[in-house]
Amino acid sequence: FPDTGRQIAALLVQNLVFVCLAVWIWRRHRLTAAQVGLRRPTRRQVLLGLGLGVVVFVVAYVSGALLEGALQALLSPGAYAQLARQNRNLSAEGGFIAIGPSLWLRAAFVCTGAVIAPIGEEALFRGLIFRAVRQRWGVRIGIFGSSLVFAVVHRSPLTICIIFLIGVLLAYAYERTGSLWVPILMHCVNNGLMFALLWQQTT
Repeated sequence: FPDTGRQIAALLVQNLVFVCLAVWIWRRHRLTAAQVGLRRPTRRQVLLGLGLGVVVFVVAYVSGALLEGALQALLSPGAYAQLARQNRNLSAEGGFIAIGPSLWLRAAFVCTGAVIAPIGEEALFRGLIFRAVRQRWGVRIGIFGSSLVFAVVHRSPLTICIIFLIGVLLAYAYERTGSLWVPILMHCVNNGLMFALLWQQTT
């Protein structure tokens, strides 16, 4: 399974770069951990992050099902199949399905995608990009802009609207709570539930 191993390693390196870039810029601007929302989370923030993560998963799952149904009705079977293949090749879901029955590779992929990736992506997209855009153009444009970049970077043509919606929810939670741990936990729960569902479906 060399391709899967390289994919996991690439994901680890990518998110390490995200964290290092965010920390470097925070330090250049003399921002403390508390100022970017990385102070020790309260019990309420932990519970809020976990609970909202379930809400995000349900919203994304239902929205995804509705979007797929609409696209199947609007596109020809061949066009939809091609779009679905492209999405599968570019998405984390497709990478997980391609692993096969290897238990340790599945576990490594899930750990990376449900723990490491949320930390790196929240540091970059919410802790850095959202904060920068919000400071210059305000909260609404900050939420919209950071969510758009978040969606485009994931490169999944079939689910780009869903990823944008997830980004909006994560940025709004960060803005409302002032804690980066809340969107990190939301992101972890959403990804973890997604992989759990895929694992169950492919076993």
